[in-house]
Amino acid sequence: PIVAAREAELENQLRTWSYLAGVDISGSNGNSENFGSAITAEALLEGPRDKLLLYGSYKYSETDGVRAEDEQKGGIRYTNFFTEKWGWFVREELERDTFEGIDFRSTTAAGLTHRFIRKERLSLEGSAGISYRYEDYSSTAVDSDGFPGLDFGLNLDWQFADWGKLVTKINYIPSLNDFADYLIEHESGVDIPLGTADNWVMRLGLSNSYNSEPSGGRDKLDTTYFARLILKWD
Repeated sequence: PIVAAREAELENQLRTWSYLAGVDISGSNGNSENFGSAITAEALLEGPRDKLLLYGSYKYSETDGVRAEDEQKGGIRYTNFFTEKWGWFVREELERDTFEGIDFRSTTAAGLTHRFIRKERLSLEGSAGISYRYEDYSSTAVDSDGFPGLDFGLNLDWQFADWGKLVTKINYIPSLNDFADYLIEHESGVDIPLGTADNWVMRLGLSNSYNSEPSGGRDKLDTTYFARLILKWD
């Protein structure tokens, strides 16, 4: 018991917080007027055997004065590794998207995670588990519903050069009731340091959100290209 208590105390001392905040704004005039903005924030507590991630984002865009995107999202994810490569995770994500007509979406998931690669300049981590998705729509013509399903994720961090780092996140959430009903969330970007310090980074990338059965006859795929100014600190 004394040894276990000392190991737990050492792990607590080795856990460290790191933070990230980013903002991107885009616009154009001419044949059409476009405006878009996004704010993202993350807080990560990581130790030798576990990590806790808190995150949130807000995205808004207009085309010719008509709203094209209005999404708020926030979540929490905890991962614990019981071996060098294998671990388990639980996560909860809340979302509101007024453009898609979603007043409230909740995704709860748990399962196993695996470190395929864990090196100083390259890491690849995957996860698989079960999930439950609940959606409440703003339209009275569409009933609120819940979907038991699966949850698959993949995270890649690759420092391919001193001036560039590739960051990719993919989540695939199919419904167990109907595998034709699923969500895919993807974001990839290249981080380019600004100056000699690592605190300021410019991320150039794209994000995709695919809903196989959107409400109200909306498009299944939303794609956003962005240039995001990011501040990192400990």
